[in-house]
Order: sequence, then structure tokens, then C-alpha cells
Amino acid sequence: MEDKNVAVKSEPAAPSDVRPAVGTMIEGVNTPFAYTKFLLCSFAGLALFLIPIKWNGDWTIGVSILSDSLMVYIEPVIAWLCVTITPVSAILSLLAKLAKPRFIMEHKMMKDLFDVEWFWVIIRALGGIFIVMVFLQVGPEFIVGELTGTVAYNMVVWLGGLITLCTWLIVFLTDFGFMEFCGVMAEKIMRPVFKLPGRSALDCIASWLAAPPVAVMITVGQYEDGYYTDREASVVSTCFSLVGISAVLVHIQNLHLKHYFFPIYGTVCIAGVACAIICARIYPLGTKKDTYYKGVCNAVPQQLPANTSRFSFAMNRGLAKAQSVKSAGPLARLCLKNTADIWIGLTPVIMALATIALILAEYTPVFDILSYPFVPLLNLLQIPEAAAVAPTFLIGFPDQLMAAVVGGATVTSEYSRIVIAIVSLNQLIYMSETGALLMKSSLSINFKQLVIIFLERTIITLPFAMIAAHLLTA
Repeated sequence: MEDKNVAVKSEPAAPSDVRPAVGTMIEGVNTPFAYTKFLLCSFAGLALFLIPIKWNGDWTIGVSILSDSLMVYIEPVIAWLCVTITPVSAILSLLAKLAKPRFIMEHKMMKDLFDVEWFWVIIRALGGIFIVMVFLQVGPEFIVGELTGTVAYNMVVWLGGLITLCTWLIVFLTDFGFMEFCGVMAEKIMRPVFKLPGRSALDCIASWLAAPPVAVMITVGQYEDGYYTDREASVVSTCFSLVGISAVLVHIQNLHLKHYFFPIYGTVCIAGVACAIICARIYPLGTKKDTYYKGVCNAVPQQLPANTSRFSFAMNRGLAKAQSVKSAGPLARLCLKNTADIWIGLTPVIMALATIALILAEYTPVFDILSYPFVPLLNLLQIPEAAAVAPTFLIGFPDQLMAAVVGGATVTSEYSRIVIAIVSLNQLIYMSETGALLMKSSLSINFKQLVIIFLERTIITLPFAMIAAHLLTA
């Protein structure tokens, strides 16, 4: 596999005139136009991605409301695009490998999209076959059934609409100075506690309030733009892409624990911080290299100049970034490229991996067998119904909601259901969403590492879940 991460010096040359030497203020950025761009676009990004809104009785964010509202009208179009583009992606990928036509190989964007490794060609082919079978309801039940292929198909359609919309709107949050502002303001906390740059604080907030795919998309985009190293982006995307607030409510309802929403979510947040602190320092995340995507670093250490307040320096950095955006053209081209990559590269992967994982969970004893080592541990910890609880710790790997569905149907102990809720919500690595996104991304994260991170988070979260369950049921 091509190594896209090339080691660079810790203080590379500034790639543009708006990224000065460390410890200096940028002159000439305090203009009315720069302030207008920074404030209006940052507010738009906050309103869309970070400000909680109560909608139809549930807490969510603006972009989710916009996506859901649009999907009422365009869902058939999105579904048709998924069913059409996914097989085409597989066919053109096979063509690029076998025939190497000039219209693909001599066109940079086409080559980047379709000339991929054989593993991804096979995955795209499976995704194309599965999505057509589910759409036409043709084929064996274990592929097209309501608990396997249909779940994956619905996930692909939902993600297709949501992530496409986010691709075009996320620039308000990432390209007009708000990331730079947050980077300076949060550097003193994020660096010593999580070994991350200050700008990752915004990713963390977006992760906790938005859908996990949105958070992963923000992080990978920042990595490819040279603001994160491979290690930093890997930590943020695997440790902070928490399940959104609205999804947490659905999860808890399936476990019949709605009356414990706030204490459970509070425990998830506390355990999530503990997981991030620990996982950032141990294998595999702690051993990843601080290398930049294609050797290009746009990150500058956020050291304060002498006699300058942190807020003033943060505003200066934000205004400089806002002023550097001269026109909408480059941003539109970038959004168009990212949209093409989502439809060509991502939807087949999610369809294939999610379907396979759900088939294994529904029709094979794989997860029951793998969970056997947990049973003695849970018995030792005196968790009620240990044999029924153990599979839920692993069955969430294909899709996070499966742990709640299975636990709600098979576990009667309220104590145990609280443990299941907190552990499964904090595992984060779900192959139907974040797992597939991370494997397809430019980060150096492979399947084995995802499994290890999943297990690490399970073990770290378990004591927090037990304490919360004991306090709530005492």
C-alpha cells in the first residue's frame, strides 16, 4: 500500500503568507471585511454543527435537522444515486485495474477515484452487488433481509444524504478562521491532557454533538489539509467521535432506560475522557508517528507572542485565515472532489462491510464464541446475567445499535442494561459507520488496530459503567 504519510520536520516552512513564524502577530488582517467573513461564517458553522437545538422533542444540531428535512423530499433521489453509482464505481475500478483505459489513467481525479488497490476493488464489487440485490429484493434472505442488507442499505442512503450536505457546509466551520481561533484558545488544555493540538477541541465538540461520520469527516479533512499528524488525527477520530446526543437517546430507549438519560450520558462523557487520555498513550494510537499527509504541514505551534493575550492572538489567527479566502471557487472545487470521493469510494465500502458484519452477527455464532472470555470476567465482577451480557460487548462492533437491540431483548437486569448502555456507547468503532470511514480514509488505521482500540475502550469503560449502574440501582 502506498505510504501517504511522509515524515517532516517539526517546524516546516510556512506554506503561505498567512502562516507566519511562531510568536508573531499578522499585520493587516484587522479589516472590516475580514471581521465580517470570520464572524458570519463562524456563526453559520456554529449554528449548523455545534449549537444544540431541541427539535420534535429531541436534542440535535442544525445540519441534522436540515438533512432530515431535505431527505423527506430527496430520499428517492439519494437512493437512486446510491443504487446507480455504487455498481458503476465497482465496474470502473475493475476496468482501471484490468484494462487501464486512458480516460481514467491520464486524468488525475479519475485515477485517484478508480485506480485503487485490489482489496478495495473487491470491496466495491461486493458493495455494488449487495446494494442492487437489496434494492431489487433479489437473492438469499441472509443478504437482503431486514436485519442485514436492508439495514446496511438504509445506512448508506442516510449517510449519502448527510455527508454530502456536510461536505458543502463544513467549510463554514473549518475554512474561515474558527478552527484557528479555537486552536489557540484550547492549546493549553488539549496538548498536555490529550497530546493533541488546540484546534482538535472543535473536532471533539463536533463529535459529541453531531453524528460520528461528520466528526470523522472533519478530522480526516484537517489531516489531509496538513493541520494534524497521522497520530493526532487517528486519536481524534477514534477517541472523540462519540455517538450523537439524538442517537444516544434512541440507544437508551432500546434498553428501556430513558429515565436514566442524563446520568448515563454523563457517565459516557466522563468515561470517554478517560478513554481518550489512556488510549492516546498506549498501542496502537500512542505508537503512531507524527507524520503529515504527503509531507505537507500547515500547522503552526500556538505560542503566544510577548505581551499579547491569548484571545487577541486567537482572533489574529482566525482573521488571517478568513482573509486568505479570496473567492468561493477553490472551496467549491474541493467540496466537489470530496463529494465524488464519498459517492465513488465510501458508499460501496459501507454497504459491503456493514452487510458482511451484520450477516456474521445475525446468522453465525461468531460473536457469541468471541465473547466467551468475557463471561468469567463478568461473573467475577458479579454482573447479573453475565452470559447474556457478554455478547453485547462485541456485537456492537458491526453496528452500535445492535448491542442495544440485543441487550434490550435478552437482558432483564436493569443493572446489566445500564452497563451495556454505557459500554456500547463508548466503544465508538462501529463498522457500519466510523469503522468503514476510517478504513477507507487516508489515515494509517487498519482493521486489526480498530479491533484493538474497540477492546481497549471496552475494558477502560467497564469500571465506570459498573459504578454508575451500582449508584443508579442501589
